[in-house]
Amino acid sequence: YIERNPSTEIFFTDEAWFHLSGYVNSQNCRFWSADKPRKVVESPLHPQKVGVWCAISHRRIIGPIFFEKTVNTEVYLDILRQFLGKIRFKPESMMVHQPIEVVTPASSSVKISAKISLP
Repeated sequence: YIERNPSTEIFFTDEAWFHLSGYVNSQNCRFWSADKPRKVVESPLHPQKVGVWCAISHRRIIGPIFFEKTVNTEVYLDILRQFLGKIRFKPESMMVHQPIEVVTPASSSVKISAKISLP
């Protein structure tokens, strides 16, 4: 149950990586074709890619925000500070991730106290 409060704004966030070479993770996609069933397509070990993050609430959409480096705690907090203002942040908890406690300093204009799950 979520209390109906006009000052409450719940954001749903997600991020994804897009490979600029057209590379697609074959574990996530299946292609069916009668042509050349044994064709091998080579791809670089670390293809160039860009990350995209966005947030959505009942009032607004924030993003997309593009980034090229790995999203760690510092990068994620920078994104939140720039675009979300004063919020309480609680990201999704996934069983495959290791949770860490993140608390913003008292001098920060953004107050975040959450367990952030990182890969």
